[in-house]
Amino acid sequence: MTAHESVDGPADDTLDRVLSVFRDVLSVGDLTPRSDFFDLGGNSLLAVEVAVQLSEQVGLEVPVADVFVAPTPIELAEAIKARSGG
Repeated sequence: MTAHESVDGPADDTLDRVLSVFRDVLSVGDLTPRSDFFDLGGNSLLAVEVAVQLSEQVGLEVPVADVFVAPTPIELAEAIKARSGG
């Protein structure tokens, strides 16, 4: 069981990717699926980096606007899954 299974249901590959990218871009280790990108120090330039990294990892365009509309890992993972039809 991963750390987010007990809080937000079963483990999810997309959510794991988003958490990993947030950790990398924000240089923070302590994240939950409900941690807010902007509350953790994110800004528009870092949002671009998140979108670029996630686009490369998931193989489809993740618009920067998605980071603003869905600033938590769980929300962004859901937006990516909806965009991919999954």
